This record gives sequence, C-alpha cells and structure tokens, in this order.
Amino acid sequence: MMTWIRQPLLHRSTADVGSVSCDSIHDTTEVVALVRGVAELPCDVTTPDPDDPVRLVLWYRFDSATPIYSVDTRDSDFGVAEQWSGGEILGQRATFRADRHPAALILTNVKAKDEALYRCRVDFRLAQTRNAHVNLTVIVPPRRPIIVAKEGQLTASSTLAPMTAGQALSLSCETSGGKPLPRLVWWRDGRVIDDSFVTTFDNTVRNDLWLPSLDRSDLDATLTCEASNSNLTMPVSTSVTIDLHMPPLSVQLLGADQPLSAGKEVVLTCLVHGSRPPPVLTWQLDDRILSEMLAQPSPSSGWNETKGIIRFTPMVEDRGKRLSCRAKNVNISRVNEAGVVILEPPAGQHNAGYFPEHYKEDAKHLVVYARPDVQLALGSNLMAANIKEGDDVYFDCRASALPPVTRLEWFHNEKKLSHNISVGIIITNQSLVLQRVSRHSAGRYRCSATNREGETESDVFHLNVKYAPFCRSGQHRVYGVARHEEARISCDLDANPSTSLHFRWLFNSSAGVIELPASTWTAEGSRSVARYLPSSDLDFGSLLCSAYNSIGQQAVPCLYHVIPADKPDPVSNCSVSHQSSESLQIACTEGFSGGLPQNFLLEIFTIDGALAGSTGTPQETASQRPLVPESKTFNQTSMKPVFVVRGLDADTTYVGQVTAVNAKGRSEPFVVRVVTLRPPETQKNVGPGKSEGLSHFTIATLPIGLLGCCVFLFLF
Repeated sequence: MMTWIRQPLLHRSTADVGSVSCDSIHDTTEVVALVRGVAELPCDVTTPDPDDPVRLVLWYRFDSATPIYSVDTRDSDFGVAEQWSGGEILGQRATFRADRHPAALILTNVKAKDEALYRCRVDFRLAQTRNAHVNLTVIVPPRRPIIVAKEGQLTASSTLAPMTAGQALSLSCETSGGKPLPRLVWWRDGRVIDDSFVTTFDNTVRNDLWLPSLDRSDLDATLTCEASNSNLTMPVSTSVTIDLHMPPLSVQLLGADQPLSAGKEVVLTCLVHGSRPPPVLTWQLDDRILSEMLAQPSPSSGWNETKGIIRFTPMVEDRGKRLSCRAKNVNISRVNEAGVVILEPPAGQHNAGYFPEHYKEDAKHLVVYARPDVQLALGSNLMAANIKEGDDVYFDCRASALPPVTRLEWFHNEKKLSHNISVGIIITNQSLVLQRVSRHSAGRYRCSATNREGETESDVFHLNVKYAPFCRSGQHRVYGVARHEEARISCDLDANPSTSLHFRWLFNSSAGVIELPASTWTAEGSRSVARYLPSSDLDFGSLLCSAYNSIGQQAVPCLYHVIPADKPDPVSNCSVSHQSSESLQIACTEGFSGGLPQNFLLEIFTIDGALAGSTGTPQETASQRPLVPESKTFNQTSMKPVFVVRGLDADTTYVGQVTAVNAKGRSEPFVVRVVTLRPPETQKNVGPGKSEGLSHFTIATLPIGLLGCCVFLFLF
C-alpha cells in the first residue's frame, strides 16, 4: 500500500545543471509505502503534441548524481523500449509501467533504505524536458510490544501469575524498531485506559500501567498493549489476562440449624461463595478440630460456589458446643492499604480485623436432642436398710431431658403402677410415694421417662421391706400318729430378716397350754422341727409355733393338729374329660388324709363285653346290668387324684376305681365307668346334631363286693 501527496519542494540537483534553475520550485508527489511492500513512483509521460513523442525517461535519486533507472524510446515505443536499472539501489526490483495513468516506476520489496526524494526526467524530441519529483516515505511497523511485570518477568500473550484481590498491579509495555515511532496504548474491554507513552533515549517507546487495587471485577480481564505508527498497517499488540486469588465472600453451615439427635449421624454441608481457588475448610467443635478438607466446586455453579461435607454424630455432651466451619483461601497474600504484599502483621495485630477477609466462617451452637437421662433414687431421708412394714417410702425419678419429658411411668416387679390413694400409691410429678408399705411392697422398682427421642428406663432399685415372722402357707397342718409314736412337726416361717429367729412351741389341749421344752425341738434358719410323742388320749391336741426377730414378735402363731392316725377318706367328685378313642383323663377331689401323707391309685378294668357301647343311663346300668370286671389293663399312682390314661381300645367299656392310700391303709374306692369313642371312620350320622355310637361316660359308686374278684396291682 502506498499514498501519493503533492506538495511544493525547493531543491537543487547537479543532474539538472544547465537545464533548470537551482531555485526552481517544483511540485513534489508524496508516496508512502510499507517496508517489504510495493511502491509506485508516478511520472507524467504524456506529450502535448502527438508528433513529439517521448525519447528518454530517466530516474534520479537525490543522493545520486547518475540515473538509477532509464527507459529509452528513441528507437521504439514504450511497450518494447529498452529499460535499464543500474547499481545496487534498485537492482531487479524496479519496473516502469507506461501503460498506467500516470505512468509509474513500480518498486517491489520496498526496503527502509529506499526512502528518499526521487526525480523523474522526461525528454521529448521537440518539447522542453519535464521533471517530476516524488518523495518516497517507507513505513517500518513497530515490533510486537513486550509486557514487563513488576517483578521483571517478560510476559507474552498469556495469563499473569495469580494475584490477590486488593493488591496493586504494575505493568510496563515496551516496543522498538518502528518508523515512525509508534503510539503505545493500553486497552481494556474495547476502551483506552492509558495512552501516556514515552520515548526513551534509545528510541524505545514505553507505557507504564498502574492499577492501585485489583478487585473481583478484574478477574479474567484482558489488558492489551497496542503499538501503531500508520493507518496503512494493522496495529501489533500483546495481551495479558488477570488471574485473581479471592477470599470467600460468605460461608453457610447447613444441617446444624435444627435440633440434632444424639447418637444419630447427620450430614453437614459447608457452602462457600466467592473463593478462588477453592478454600480449605476447617470443621471445629469448640477448640477441637473435627476435619480439614479442600472444598470442591459445585458442578452447577462453577468456581463461585464450593462446598465440603462431613458426617457428624452428635452426643449429649456436645449440647451447647460451638460447631463452626471456617473457609480460608491459603493462596491469598496479606496486603496493606497501599496494595503491597506484606509478610507479617505488625506486632500486637494478630487478629482477624487487621488482615483482609481472606477467611470466613459460620458457626452454630448445637441443640442436641436425646432420650431422657433417668436416675432413680430413694428419698433422701430414708435408709434403704431400715425400711420395715408400716413405713412410708418415696422415690424420686430424676429425669433430665431435651426435649422435655412427655410421659413418666413407674413399675413394680415389671407391673405398671397407677395413682391410687386408697391403696397407698401416690404419684406426683417425678415422685412415687408408698404409704404404709407391707412385705408385698418389696421387690424391684424402676421408672421410665419418654420424650420425642425415645424412652429411657432407670436402673432397678430393689426395695427390701423388713417384717416380723408369719406362717408360710402350704404347710402340713394335721399329723396323725398313734400313741407312743413320735411325730416330727415342721414349722416354716417367713421373715425378714430370716436369721436369728427365736422360736417358741406351745401345746394346747383340754388340760391347758404348756410350753414344750427346748430340748424337744430344733431350729435352723426359718424352720423349726418339734418332736412330739403322745402317750395318752390327753396328749392329742394342737401345737402352736411362733418366733420373733429384730422387727418384732409374730402376730399369729402357726397352728398344727396332732390327732390319732387313721386310713384316708375316699375321693369324691370324680370326672372324665379329654376323651378319645384311645385315651382319657380322670380327675377327683381328695378327702381327709387321715393325718398322714397319702397318695392315690387308679386301676382300670375291662368288664363284660355286653355292656360295650351301652347308651343306658347310669341308674339303669347300676341296677339292671351288674358290672362284671374281667381283667385289669391299667394302674397308676399319683400324689394328686388326677390321671391321664392312654392305650385303651376304641368303643370299649371300662371300669376305673380311684383309691386313697396312706400308711394306715386305703380308703373305699370311687368307681367310674367309661366308654371310649368309636374311631371316626366307623361313626354314622343319625340326625341333625347327633352321631350314632358317640361314647358317653358314667360316674357311679358301685358295690365293692362286685369287684371282690379283682386283684389290685400297685405301681409304686
């Protein structure tokens, strides 16, 4: 590209001596060309008279006295004219083009040294010689600028080393080699931010850029230093991008703003905004560090939002503690008010307020919900070892809970207690009052407290109630003996304490009450055994056993009867149940034992087959069809008159007799007639609700003589 500009020029040329005046003023054409480009130097070769053609065109450079290029048309036209380029000035780079308007000397691969004042001389055959002056200016583009950071680092188009928000940025842009010297300008986002360049003594152009304090808006901003010296060329530039390390703007602790449950794991999130690069998160419970981690970017929010997650199991003892998440950008330098990085803070200013906010934190004071903490205690003025019947006892159920207790319950031996003043149970708030306790009040006590987190049971408190002796139930109270036969009478007491009982035995008869000598009885623990030997009828009567302990005297003595021994009374009220085709159960009520230990015997006999399956009434059977036992098929003894018989034949009539036996003999038997059921497959329906052949049983006391032929066998 080139530009022509015509202007007056005063010059003197030795080549024109004798033809032009040294003081002649000629029009000069200005031509501007780019180095390594093409320059067209115009020269008017038109003739005013067609019969007077151009004979010779000569080109001179002002610093040369001889032509540097010629076109000789004396023997030919321009199209085939001889063209000559002389010397090293133009070489083979020049060509004269007469076919252009105006004609021009075309110079290729323009060099900086080609810049000069050129003269074109045109000779005609008749007309006066014509001279035209051309001033060629060669534009040399500047070199690409170099950006120098404050630390002296040369930076091509790239990203600057990360800086800290608040820090000052100093950049210097330099270029050299341009002709004319270029303008050097800083641009940002399409606008000029600094055009105050200077030129040094060595023709280097420099523009220093100063940004006193970088902020978040400067992140990824592109700063361009542009050099330009002509509108014929595209400016050359170098760009750098600002990279910033920025402290967090905010921290939000999520998951701990609601009450937590003790012992239950919870996921906590620390959400950080504005930190670049991602900060280091420090999780802390009071002064104890729980975890340190590098926050991770959120996929949907890019670098601006980062977060860290921990799993935390709160305990009751964490209640009220301060849980914090601190986000700190460890890449941030400390910067003073002038934007200069400092290494250490001044003495005495080691606090968060001095340094820029390169960390943020959020904290929560934990609210931890838990099941109640329950402690059961006996009343403070009571001694557990000294409680006795008739005392008032109270318990405190100390239940501390967050959230508050919604239900409190009391239990005695795993049975729930209810407020009942009439039986001496009073429940108020967290206290249980037992009025006038008895021995039945002893046992295991506990309380339970419930809130929304669950239920907690207290430890068990074993209440020991002391009481005076009393007779234990279930003892043998009647002893049958013969005269001159010793009876060993056991007296079993229940007492608390049961040690160191002091016994006493009395005999009560029609003759009066006498105390048995200590030599006639023994005592061990809560039992005393008396040896009693009646010698006459007057020695039969009642024995009274009593004792006392540290609590007091037995209120009602234990009463035992000594009677003349006899065989037992018969059983009564025998019944048959659980019948099937091969088994049944017989249960009776026992009679008086005769004063001696007794057991019971069941014997089963088969009878005349004519009675098998009979449906007659018991009265008819006993009076009209005498039973004739045939053989014994079963016998069994028991401490109680209850027997289960198996292995019987189906649809068969049996006779059973139950007898009580003691050392003095046996009672009269109680006789039972039974008929086993038919097998299910042999039964026939005979009408609604009835079945042919369904067995029935008959209970009757039969004449003993009818069974006299039978031989009794004892299993025991």
